[in-house]
Amino acid sequence: LVGMRWVSDKLVHLDDSYLQGAAGDDRRRELMLYRREAFDEQWRFLQEEVINEGVLGWIQGPPGTGKTRTTQAFCLSLNMTEWSLTYLRVAKNVYLTCVQVTDKERRWLTSDAEAEARW
Repeated sequence: LVGMRWVSDKLVHLDDSYLQGAAGDDRRRELMLYRREAFDEQWRFLQEEVINEGVLGWIQGPPGTGKTRTTQAFCLSLNMTEWSLTYLRVAKNVYLTCVQVTDKERRWLTSDAEAEARW
């Protein structure tokens, strides 16, 4: 799995198509991320608290602050022969996406808000 690489000390190149969850949507998405202070803090939390300590991590905050992209970049930096990943993205009143990645496969499930309301 090659989807993330450091471009410089302030830029990260990300191909996030591997973690997209919409069925039939495997378009390649090339992104260049600027490493804000929040990016580095979240990266440290994921590495030191979640990976090194072997616990679950929960990241929350206001929309548009980079939570999803930073987490995706971190996940894409892992050696997927050693790790498996289950990624949940919950958007209020919009949808729930669950993506599971192992070294051999990727599976996903997406539900929309109307389906959730009916359920």
